[in-house]
Amino acid sequence: MLSLDMKVQCLSQLSETCMTALKERYEICDDTTAQVIVGNPDPESLSEYKRLELIQLESAGYDQYDVEMLNQNKIRLCNASGCFGDVISEYVIGTLIMMMQHLDRYVLQQREHIWKKANKVRMISGSTVVIVGMGNIGSSLAHRMHHLGAQVIGVRKHVEQSVAGVEKMIELKQLDEVLPCADAVILCLPSNEETNGFFTHRLFSLMKEDAIFVNVGRGSLVALDDVAEALNSKSIGGAILDVTQIEPLPQDHPLWDCENLILTPHVAGTFANEASFTQFEEIVMTNLRNYHEGKPLINERHH
Repeated sequence: MLSLDMKVQCLSQLSETCMTALKERYEICDDTTAQVIVGNPDPESLSEYKRLELIQLESAGYDQYDVEMLNQNKIRLCNASGCFGDVISEYVIGTLIMMMQHLDRYVLQQREHIWKKANKVRMISGSTVVIVGMGNIGSSLAHRMHHLGAQVIGVRKHVEQSVAGVEKMIELKQLDEVLPCADAVILCLPSNEETNGFFTHRLFSLMKEDAIFVNVGRGSLVALDDVAEALNSKSIGGAILDVTQIEPLPQDHPLWDCENLILTPHVAGTFANEASFTQFEEIVMTNLRNYHEGKPLINERHH
């Protein structure tokens, strides 16, 4: 348990209001004497922090940290899960509509002064959407997709846990059964031994030729070459990637030149959105207070 005079290092760019509140309660430092780190430290540097007791990440992803080793060294780790569900859901919906209505193509035509109508367009309403991963992001997205008129199929480890807006819940091992009917397949999974590289060429081959593949989970879920092959062979109708296996994506990678691809530099879940940033600061303040008082921490990770 931490004392009120604990040393806190803030790697995150917190608001002036939040920093003022922290300074009133704790000692702010910028060196390895910190007992608490707020932000995402370099995993290789953690051995230099001899008094470290708590890491509060600013990201939902935490696969770069060896949680078991941290716990063995009595260092607790919390992530920022819950901050990004709303903003990532809107990113997915916006980019899906953009691709379904060919808006990305019209932007390119505008630059070339071309007045040409696309052929068939689609809507989220009436479509079948498979959301793989029913955590905060997947659940938030399912709720919105349902209200837009989509039939939502959810994929999660514990199928007995219902989620608002999901008409059918299946396990990951059943994904083969629903891919052939999906108009969009959206990955919202974290990275772990079970999920790394799980979406392979074989799964792409089961999808409809006009289906859209979306990854807002982790880049390690799918090989970049498999995505490029699926697009170039027209096995799928399009892809939306906010995360990639390698970041930044190498400038000479074939994905850059693929048609029917919307590629963004890991921006769907960022603190550029004020509401997400406010939620994160609330988690920071609550977790530091709870740790001092010996209460359970929000989003603590044990494995």
